[in-house]
Amino acid sequence: MGDSYHARFDHSKPRTATFASPYAHRPFPVCLFQNNLQHGYVVRAERNILVVDDNLDLAETLVAQLSERGHAAVAAGSVRQALDLLDDDPTLGVVVSDVRMPDVNGLDFRRVLRHRFPKLPIVLMTGMPIDEDDPVPSHVVVLQKPFSINALITALS
Repeated sequence: MGDSYHARFDHSKPRTATFASPYAHRPFPVCLFQNNLQHGYVVRAERNILVVDDNLDLAETLVAQLSERGHAAVAAGSVRQALDLLDDDPTLGVVVSDVRMPDVNGLDFRRVLRHRFPKLPIVLMTGMPIDEDDPVPSHVVVLQKPFSINALITALS
């Protein structure tokens, strides 16, 4: 039996829809762009970015820089707040998280996200060196602070 895909169109907002796929961790909003091939549509997912850092000033600065470059983003100052936002906001489609945070560190947070939202992309960032005691899988992107906003955008793409 084939995979099932569902689109729900929002008629109050032209060219937008919510798309559900068996490969997505939850339904997500998309924008529809008309192309020249048989009047079909190209679909681009709107993945809003969640930035998680116990230094809320840094998280909000990154959100402002991402917003200036056309990316929708929101800041969270703790893992608990981040999980609440992820549960409440289906537009959040990628997480940028600090590694060194009180209570729950970014690596443990990543493990929780892998369990709850297995397809959610995650980029880690840290101001401290990563050492052999940190179980970071080789395929995980870890940005060393300070980094440029362009480095973050590259890591997100």
